[in-house]
Amino acid sequence: MRPALPSPVSVVAVLSTLSLVLLGFGLDKGELACEQAAAHLLACCPDLDVTRMDCTQEGGCSRSGESTAVTLEESECLRGASCESIRDRKVCERLDARVDEAGEAGGPSIGDLYQADPLCE
Repeated sequence: MRPALPSPVSVVAVLSTLSLVLLGFGLDKGELACEQAAAHLLACCPDLDVTRMDCTQEGGCSRSGESTAVTLEESECLRGASCESIRDRKVCERLDARVDEAGEAGGPSIGDLYQADPLCE
């Protein structure tokens, strides 16, 4: 018998709580927004492996741009979108492709990927 998987609501609650805790340990605003988007997407797209999303902001205070899997603006847009809208726009599939491309050696930069296929417009 397989153990029961946690409900999407409980996963979202845990991720949100963890995000708030991490905020006190130097979590960047963009990183928090990315984590919050991941929690919402998990509730909308159960097949999306959010653990593959890189929500780490590179460069700390000296960074010159976004480097998380989802931009701050995309996060705000996605968190305000219904799951139906997210599924209709194939956001989870597009984000999965973005994560794949960002992980390829010699592939496009995450900034190029943001411009090539913005998740929200």
